[in-house]
Amino acid sequence: MFGEQDISILLIHQRLDVLEKKVFKNKRPPVTMGKKLLLLKETGLIESFTKHFKTKELLYQFLSICLDEDSANIKKYLNTNHLLEIEDNFKFLIETYKKLQLKDLIKPAEVKLKKLERKK
Repeated sequence: MFGEQDISILLIHQRLDVLEKKVFKNKRPPVTMGKKLLLLKETGLIESFTKHFKTKELLYQFLSICLDEDSANIKKYLNTNHLLEIEDNFKFLIETYKKLQLKDLIKPAEVKLKKLERKK
């Protein structure tokens, strides 16, 4: 199932994580692909990028390069709202908007978060 190379890469990643925790004690938590894509979508950047590409597939390839993620997964997330628009992702957006002082984006994100919370 996993080759020797895969196992070696996993061990290197684990060692790197340990070193990062020791060196960077205030390491920021990892940001999921869903959070990254929702941030790009809600700030209008994906719509802006779309204008530059002839097809959506080329846009997905571009985002794949920028985000270091698989283009098929990006396509799946962008075409499936329930993967992107979840409470945790909107909480991340609101926190990020506050840190970046994007006051005009906070309220719309809070409204969407409240809608999601009501659906529970």
